Amino acid sequence: MELSHSASPPPSSFLSIALVGGGPSALFFLQELCKLSESANIRITIFETSRDFGIGTPYSSRGAQPEHVTNVSSNEIPALPTPLLEWLKGRSDEELLEFQLKREQLHQYLVIPRLLFGQYLHEQFTHIVSAALKKEIDVILKPLSKVVDVRPLGDSGIRIEEEDGRLSDFDSVIICSGHLKLSRQDDGQGGVYRTPYPPKKLARVFNHPVALRGSSLTAFDAMMTLARANGSFRGEGRTLEYMPSRTSEAFRIDMYSRDGFFPCVRCYLDDPRLRYAPLLTQDELEAHRRGQEGFISLDFLFEREFKQRFIHDDPGFYEFIRKMSLEEFIAAMMKVRIDTDPFRLLMMEYEEAERSIREEDSIDWKEKLAILSLAVDRPAKYLSAEDRLRLETSLLPLISLVIAFVPQTTCEEVLALHKAGRLTLTATTLNSKVSPKAGGGICYSWQDANGHPIEREYHTYVDCIGQPALEIGAIPFASLRPHLQPARLRFRALPAHLNTQLRGRVEQVGKDFMLRVPGVAINDDFQAIDHDGLVMRNLFVMAVSLMGGFHPDYSGLDFCEQASQRIVRAIAKQSYSTAQTP
Repeated sequence: MELSHSASPPPSSFLSIALVGGGPSALFFLQELCKLSESANIRITIFETSRDFGIGTPYSSRGAQPEHVTNVSSNEIPALPTPLLEWLKGRSDEELLEFQLKREQLHQYLVIPRLLFGQYLHEQFTHIVSAALKKEIDVILKPLSKVVDVRPLGDSGIRIEEEDGRLSDFDSVIICSGHLKLSRQDDGQGGVYRTPYPPKKLARVFNHPVALRGSSLTAFDAMMTLARANGSFRGEGRTLEYMPSRTSEAFRIDMYSRDGFFPCVRCYLDDPRLRYAPLLTQDELEAHRRGQEGFISLDFLFEREFKQRFIHDDPGFYEFIRKMSLEEFIAAMMKVRIDTDPFRLLMMEYEEAERSIREEDSIDWKEKLAILSLAVDRPAKYLSAEDRLRLETSLLPLISLVIAFVPQTTCEEVLALHKAGRLTLTATTLNSKVSPKAGGGICYSWQDANGHPIEREYHTYVDCIGQPALEIGAIPFASLRPHLQPARLRFRALPAHLNTQLRGRVEQVGKDFMLRVPGVAINDDFQAIDHDGLVMRNLFVMAVSLMGGFHPDYSGLDFCEQASQRIVRAIAKQSYSTAQTP
């Protein structure tokens, strides 16, 4: 099926752009394109595997059930044609009731069901398509269309092949397919679920303990669906209680994670969009790189982009961290988590977040840590391999806990399940192993702090570690793989000894030793880098599973907007340069 939207017949010469994926990234790209002062003579073709555009996996039935809520509110998302709160107020009472909402509940801090938010995004997408038509941009929507290959043609453009064999050539292609997934045809067989998505498959009776690997928001999604299929919640807020159904008296959820931590709870933010206003100028960064062999130092970013934000905002906290190294700061922030039972800590943070929202008082260090994650994300491709390893082992784990922002209602359900004796969380450190059993189910094994082996058997197991980062060999576009360069970072000096896990990630390129990081190499404008280190000017990469190496904090609608701005500017500049060439 193809839906063509055109205000007039296409011109004889126009810029053709294809978007592989029609979710939120496509939505924001099209919105940014409409802001160009000269945007005529452009044709956009959007390939989407589902029926609806603008939604994406997290806000559709592929990634959510009615019980799943967003972790952002109206005041935290980028500007769209209709503000979310205004759109909600325009829904009928019947529509709101379908999602357990009442009109008097609507306010700018409200988090809403993800499926309802998906409806909002879809409607915004239709508004943006209308705006594109007014700018004389041709838009071709191709729902239920699966792209099976992307074939670079050099300066001639890029060819796309659809599942039905149809071939189309474009001047530029943007891969914004969101959560690319590996084939998992055995999902659920033998009681083993390789991913909790789509969550509908977990909405069934499990009259036995269920093991979940992970304790992140992905694990919470699985928990919420499993809990409702095997019981019910009663009450609200702090009085919420969980009652298992008669057919699920033996039901329990056992979560396992490396450190045994839950993410932090949503709190009030002074800057709800977490817009990153750099303290460092571009000239300062470039001067720093010249003195650091082309690298940007992680310690330099920590000192200049994190610590200095507290000098005036919170002098007491600045004095507390002023002499700390990055690792010392992380150890100090993690100490309370290590020393406190995770459910007790969750209750403490729930109460702290309640106060924060009620008094509109930001928890400053958490907000600025989120800003630090943005400060590190942008120049991450310029870190040394040594600093990248420090980032992976120290800062990123802390950031992933602090800025996940668990909604209050989800927190209440976690605490209710635990109080009812239906939810546990166990730290397994790095040595856990999940082994399938011949008759079905799995054996979860690890060693405790004293090195003693522990084993537990389960009939049902759900892997909730989240979106896997794809290596080039797993990219589902065979013709594209040979052209792409894997994401790599250079070592300042190769360590004398490499542990087994690290040895598999280190390779020599010429005289340099490089650390492989997830995904493919891209530049600051999200253009792919080819095997020879040259920029592929007409291929842009926005898919989350392909960007983790050079953008370790790629997430959220804000990033979709910011990446779209960079790509649109790059395409506009490129198009202008081509037009000026005699």
